[in-house]
Amino acid sequence: DHVTTARIGRQHIVLGTKASKRVTISNSFIDGTSDYSATCDGYHYWGIYLFGSSDLVTMKGNYIYHTSGRAPKVQGNTLLHAVNNYWYQNSGHAFEIGQGGYVLAEGNA
Repeated sequence: DHVTTARIGRQHIVLGTKASKRVTISNSFIDGTSDYSATCDGYHYWGIYLFGSSDLVTMKGNYIYHTSGRAPKVQGNTLLHAVNNYWYQNSGHAFEIGQGGYVLAEGNA
């Protein structure tokens, strides 16, 4: 809750392959401004990576800025409930849903 991440090397937030069970990411600021972006445009590509084992994740009220994709990437039998999040200046896609990933998205912009 109330976490800010910026200028990181790879992913801002990661849930690994083991079960994390119930996780909430809320009221946080993900700043994807990058000098070394995968797409060479200053937009961070590897935002949030949710690849657990039967994870239940809630993302609520987050501000996700200057990303170009995978904010979040959801797979691996993970259920994400995304509520009232705001993506701003996103040059690519917000959600990337892989095998076994499920997303319920409500009220996001």
